[in-house]
Amino acid sequence: MSQHRAGWQKQANKTHKTTKRSKRSLDRLNGGRVMDGAMGVGTGGGGGAAGSVFSTSSASTLGGRVARANRAAMLRKNKRQATLLAKRQGGSSTGHRAGGAPRTVGIVHLSPRGTVPIVLGENGVGALKSGGDMFTEIFPNEKFRSTFVLAARSTLSVLDVAKVSDILCFVLPLSVPEAQHSQVSAASSKRGGTLELYLGDSIDEEGRKFVSLAKAQGLPTVVGILQNLEHVPAKHRSAIKKQAANFFQEEFGSSTKMVVDAPPDALEGEDAPMAMDETASVISTLPKSGPIATARTHFVRALMESKLKRIAWRSERSYMLGYKSSYEAASQTLKVSGYLRGRPLDVHQLVHVVGHGTYQLAQIEAARDPFPERAHRADALESDAAMAEDGSAALAVADPALTPSLQEEATPDLLAGEQTWPTNEEMEDAEPDAQDLEARKLEKQRRALKNKGASDYQAAWLLGMSDDEDEEGDDADEDEEDGLDEDLDEAEKGLTLAEWKRKHLKDKEQEELDFPDEVDTPEDISAKERFAKYRGLKSFRTSPWHPKESLPQEYARIFQIENSKALENQVLRDGEDLEQAWLVASLSHNAGRVGKDGPLKGLIFPGTFVTLCIKGVDSDLATAAREEGLPLVVGALLKNEQKLSVMNCNIQKNPEYEEPVKARSELVMSCGLWRRKVRPAFSENTVNCDKHKFERFLHAGRWSVATVYAPLTFGSNVPVVLLDSQANEMVASGSVLDMNPDRIILKKICLSGHPIRVKKSWAVVRYMFFTPEDVRWFKPVDLWTKYGMSGRITMPLGTHGLFKCSFSKPIKNHDTVMMSLYKRVFPKPVEEFKDLQEQQRRDAAAADESLASMEA
Repeated sequence: MSQHRAGWQKQANKTHKTTKRSKRSLDRLNGGRVMDGAMGVGTGGGGGAAGSVFSTSSASTLGGRVARANRAAMLRKNKRQATLLAKRQGGSSTGHRAGGAPRTVGIVHLSPRGTVPIVLGENGVGALKSGGDMFTEIFPNEKFRSTFVLAARSTLSVLDVAKVSDILCFVLPLSVPEAQHSQVSAASSKRGGTLELYLGDSIDEEGRKFVSLAKAQGLPTVVGILQNLEHVPAKHRSAIKKQAANFFQEEFGSSTKMVVDAPPDALEGEDAPMAMDETASVISTLPKSGPIATARTHFVRALMESKLKRIAWRSERSYMLGYKSSYEAASQTLKVSGYLRGRPLDVHQLVHVVGHGTYQLAQIEAARDPFPERAHRADALESDAAMAEDGSAALAVADPALTPSLQEEATPDLLAGEQTWPTNEEMEDAEPDAQDLEARKLEKQRRALKNKGASDYQAAWLLGMSDDEDEEGDDADEDEEDGLDEDLDEAEKGLTLAEWKRKHLKDKEQEELDFPDEVDTPEDISAKERFAKYRGLKSFRTSPWHPKESLPQEYARIFQIENSKALENQVLRDGEDLEQAWLVASLSHNAGRVGKDGPLKGLIFPGTFVTLCIKGVDSDLATAAREEGLPLVVGALLKNEQKLSVMNCNIQKNPEYEEPVKARSELVMSCGLWRRKVRPAFSENTVNCDKHKFERFLHAGRWSVATVYAPLTFGSNVPVVLLDSQANEMVASGSVLDMNPDRIILKKICLSGHPIRVKKSWAVVRYMFFTPEDVRWFKPVDLWTKYGMSGRITMPLGTHGLFKCSFSKPIKNHDTVMMSLYKRVFPKPVEEFKDLQEQQRRDAAAADESLASMEA
């Protein structure tokens, strides 16, 4: 008998509420959450009883207490971090803190049509237009001070201003020439014509580069300023403002504020700000009415209410934007005055003057604040600090015994690699080979010079005098010489030397993309000698390669730290402990300008206007610092940061930079506060492998690792910007990866051959070698083909370099046989190891003299 089955129209009644729930079902329902009050986790009639039973358990009570304690601890930690951030920046989040440093506001123009913003006030516009690049304004009613720094339209100026700015203002001037007013009606008839007319040329190419540069350096809080809106007809202003606001929000985030700059004639009839004294500052009161009042009020409110971003690497050290500087030639002392920011400063710390080098401090002097919030009250010194006649006093004097050394290179142990001296017989046996190699090298140089157009006399005179004969050492590809004649033909058609070099590099880069790592075997020299420094690997990932093997002489002069990450964590932890102690002292109103006892003894606290006395500064450097037109930025180094090591950086090529970037070419690196010349070696960031493949060019669209000789740099996400050494254009950007001299970078070359006879998995290959001795020398190295087969050399054939080989699968006639060889490469020094470079020059000169005497 068949049973009845309910259809889709069957009524589903509501299930009855349960009167009792088990603890297991309640735990499953709540998912581990603990509720407040009576823990009302149950529903329905039995919820109260179950909740009361659950709430009275000791485990739940203990869990609730722990959760409340953790929440309270997190709130205290967040408040402490917010207070620390406010103290680092010199004020609270809204700027209402007496005694803090003024908020630094950088101004960057996105177009040469931009002018000094009128919202800065009449005195501010006058101070910046008269040739100054810095201006401080005081708002006593709001208890707010701000220092405006005008960045010149240059890469280095924008980079330095972005390093020290709390707020970065980008000025966007509308493109409204007088001749275009008649075109407004015609352009408005088209969709988007008005926006294109006014916003089309608001940002030039340099302005876009400045935006990319600021993002690479690490953006602080951004405020946009829109200029020339008064030239736009009233009916189009709303759309223009909306489009400009969308631009700032898309480029710098949705929380970016925009202020409309007031027209020039809006100052007429308004109360002019009152000047304070002869210094570049002004005490201002915000006007109450008029268009300039609205614009200026909105701008100041935006600066005061903007939440400042925490830039991690900058907040972990002390730094200063110099307001004024003076130089004492007798004592070679550079005095820089300004507000100390970041963390507390010790007089025994080394300081780095951005763009000029690292120096020691002689002492730190206190000075009266030139921009007090209240005009009738001067900022007083500590009660126990005796004022000098010139208005300054020494807060801390450096002890030479406690000041770290400026030596950045390690002293090599000359006996560390001591070996037994060879016998006379061994030297005699080795001497012909060495002379033969030197003679071949000499002949190679002479042939290259003659190919470039030099006569025999010029080639003999210029021999050995080339400054950079080979960018990649003695392992340069021989096919570069074969292309000289073709390049000279192009040069004869009218190309300049710079254009010829650019074309040559572009061709090499494209060739590297089309045929990666492929190298032709030279015919005039044996492959055994040509590739003597290379070796084969069974597996790139698993084959061993000792990191201390065959190191260059430069590695004897760097500091090789066993665990750099642990050292970095320890240094940063010590800084955090000092900062927490300073915060506790400041909250208890026991902190003044200088720590008096405990771990804070002798430390200068942030927010203090002081004078740093930097000793050992040459007069040329002091003059150059004043004539460069860049802001004077001084940053304190953390412990051991003056020591030279090997830095690895994760970088990506700037898509706007179209020039080819060859590995180990000279660039300018800006890392954190310091800036120096480097010659980086590029490599892939291979995961789960201790070896990384060398890249001959920096390619766009992918991440690479740049390895350079640089001082130790500690911090969180320290930004790295690579600039062109000639045009100062941004080449690449990224951040510091680690400080690891043991990173193994292997340069790969592939020797190619063509099969001339094929029978199943056997083949006879030619053009890979040209002598049977080379075939026997490279016989242990494995072969592979472009179609995925692997094989090995079986035996040489004949006297012209042919050899027989076998493969894992049958090979085809149109396949290509390859052999991979590897050699470890290192970055090249630029300004480092000067003593070593001088010794190498003397050794090269002595070798040239010995060769000349042998030829004579």
